[in-house]
Amino acid sequence: MAVAFDGLNDEARDILLISIETGCRQAEIHDLPSDAIVLDAVIPHLRIAFEDGEEKREVKNTSSVRLVPLVGVALAAARRHPNGFPRYRYKRSYSAIINGYLRDNDLMPSPKHTAGGTRHTWESRLKAAGIASDDRGEMMGHSVASARNREIYGDEMPLGRKLDLAKTVALEMPCHLD
Repeated sequence: MAVAFDGLNDEARDILLISIETGCRQAEIHDLPSDAIVLDAVIPHLRIAFEDGEEKREVKNTSSVRLVPLVGVALAAARRHPNGFPRYRYKRSYSAIINGYLRDNDLMPSPKHTAGGTRHTWESRLKAAGIASDDRGEMMGHSVASARNREIYGDEMPLGRKLDLAKTVALEMPCHLD
């Protein structure tokens, strides 16, 4: 895996690895303010949220606000970039760069695919692991209420439960990426 990504700059590579391992949208990762990468908690995680102030950030919708546990290659990538990804923060150049690189190096299954599809692949891995649709939706920041066409009652899924689910589909990390 690392050989395929050797031509990428380290920020682009690690945004892609976090996307592959968490199902987060690309912008949710590259626009992370420095304090949204929480590595010193019992469960290392990303905090996807609307932000005000100097590091203002928008997210797609209120369902997208969530804590995302970091495991495997995503945890290693976040540790390499504990302050985020300044090269791409609040810029829209990441998508073109990563898609161009993946296409130029024959790393896409077809011309129709994009790096954004890693999010869908992650959900496919969750589905193959037998994780319920509601849990997959909550992990990905989807509106479970919209999918069910009714209100959802009860508490948000605890971060520990999200961690257990993420571990079921975590990729094995090559030792040269840690």
